[in-house]
Amino acid sequence: MTRQQVVTALAQDGYRPFLTPFVGSVVTAEAWASNERQKRMVIILYRKDTGEMIDLHSLPDDEEKRSDMDAFLDDFRESVYCS
Repeated sequence: MTRQQVVTALAQDGYRPFLTPFVGSVVTAEAWASNERQKRMVIILYRKDTGEMIDLHSLPDDEEKRSDMDAFLDDFRESVYCS
């Protein structure tokens, strides 16, 4: 699945970008929020070069800003649904 497919689905479900994307060396993380309070924030991770979605628990080995990316994710991990 690609970023564009996920973003299209989020937008159709009433989500909008919440934060400026966090950009690592290889991976970008985006936060999307809904106007509906009962819907949780969604964090998506994708490769900058291909737009391919990345699993939250499997950051690529070539990500040079791993500690920064982990810190960003830790801020949201427990209270956010991650797709």
